[in-house]
Amino acid sequence: MYYQVNACVKGPLPFQPWVPVVLSLDGQRLSVDHRDTTTKAFDTVGCSATATDAPFVVRVQFRNGKKLVLDVGSHGLQAQLIQQLMTPSAHNNAGSVYDQLVRVATAINDRAPLAKKSDLPPSGISVADVQAHLCGLKIVYDHVAGLPSPLALYDWLLDTEAAYVYCHRDLHGAAHPEVYAHCVYQQDPLSYALGTTSSEERPDATTYVGVCAYCRTEFDAGTLQWLHTERGAMLCTACDHAQRLDAYFKNQFGSTAYDMPLRLILAACPNRRCTGRFSLADMRRMHELEESVACPGCRNLVTYETYQIATFLREHPTITCSQVGLPKRTYTTRIPPVRAHEGVGNRILTEPKLPVDGRWSTYLATMLVNVQVYVRASAVHDDAAIWLFREEIDKAVDMIRAHDNGAFPIDLVRAMHRDLRFVAKIGPMTHYWSNPTVVAAAIRRYEQFMHLSKTHKHLVPTLDIALLWRVHMTQHVAYCAYSRAIAKKVLSPQWNSYDDAAYVKTCVAWTKAYREPYSSYVPTGTVCARATSWLMV
Repeated sequence: MYYQVNACVKGPLPFQPWVPVVLSLDGQRLSVDHRDTTTKAFDTVGCSATATDAPFVVRVQFRNGKKLVLDVGSHGLQAQLIQQLMTPSAHNNAGSVYDQLVRVATAINDRAPLAKKSDLPPSGISVADVQAHLCGLKIVYDHVAGLPSPLALYDWLLDTEAAYVYCHRDLHGAAHPEVYAHCVYQQDPLSYALGTTSSEERPDATTYVGVCAYCRTEFDAGTLQWLHTERGAMLCTACDHAQRLDAYFKNQFGSTAYDMPLRLILAACPNRRCTGRFSLADMRRMHELEESVACPGCRNLVTYETYQIATFLREHPTITCSQVGLPKRTYTTRIPPVRAHEGVGNRILTEPKLPVDGRWSTYLATMLVNVQVYVRASAVHDDAAIWLFREEIDKAVDMIRAHDNGAFPIDLVRAMHRDLRFVAKIGPMTHYWSNPTVVAAAIRRYEQFMHLSKTHKHLVPTLDIALLWRVHMTQHVAYCAYSRAIAKKVLSPQWNSYDDAAYVKTCVAWTKAYREPYSSYVPTGTVCARATSWLMV
């Protein structure tokens, strides 16, 4: 059989660093692979392999006089490598892939007390927490695997979201691995904080996570103090929108008006005068495939964003333009504020009709024409008034468009559908991921990853780290406190924005920080080669 292990090779000069490599033993040929090329190959016939005084280090002396000094990371791997090299038939009994993976986890646990930066802040995640979460994922995986069609999957996602809408307020703040929708909702900690805590009147400054209702930027302590103690308004430093207490409209002042499942919302035509209903297949076309569907009642085209326009009409039947209480930065020297005169009022009606094509662009173009007609029909033609009305309209529209349809800041049906890709990776191997040794190693690597995130942005997690990150985020209060202690802010994963270049940069940063390989997989390519070229020194 083929035997392979990760190790670090010592250079011939004292000042040269340890270089992460992959050792491959095939018969009597030992290959030392760095990146995607074979750096060196040795004949192991007649070689000697001995342990040194340094922990985890093996000295290999070959018959031709050449030697290798290897750090394999654990006493178990050290003994195993010596056995493989000294016993010609030993590599034929290397064990199953499962056993080899568990040995890698054992090596990580053995190395942890002696590793660089071994005193990292603990995350507080337990083996039982991970096993309970995996049990919930396994149930989802088995159920989804038995669904006969994409339409049946969509129907199940709608049912899952609907059941959660009716009980989500009873589950806030705690981990419930048996409720899949709750787990997925918590994977976006800033949106979860916005949807569950933004209506609190006197929040605890040590645990409260304040979030901009427009762009999901976390507020600093000074902004929170101003909003919740002084009851004032401040501009978000990221999007420049004015922030006030209870700006998020879906749970404003404790409202439950938006606690309605997407199954009910998308089944009915958003036109208030139409009684048309959509089939499950049409709902899926609008929702998952983002297509336009003709309403069987009014014959207008309806899209997913048409329901957002309908929400805008309910929230903003009129648009008010007034200088009272607005931040001074709202107006620039190029366009003066509206003058007080009899010809132009400070309120207009929003366009009550939904666009025939169901698109925001068409609706906003109609609104602009209405504003121009309203202002220019007044006694004084004031272009500044048009500009200010447009600014107020844009602000109101931005708030609505920043949040998906449904009861939450995010569309849980879409979020669960995306999350099933992760479930598909974990589901077939829950037995392996539930192994206490594997979980302990994953917890260690997760804590290393979070510590590295303090000084590096856009790090790409491996699957074991992603699993632990996921479990930790289901413990919302504890996760936010841990993340703030590590990085001074709540870290949110960007699952859909990772690429090979970012992954290679993560490998490089990890190896520099901990002097151990991040993963045995390194993608190939020009960018990747440049990023890892320093390792060849």
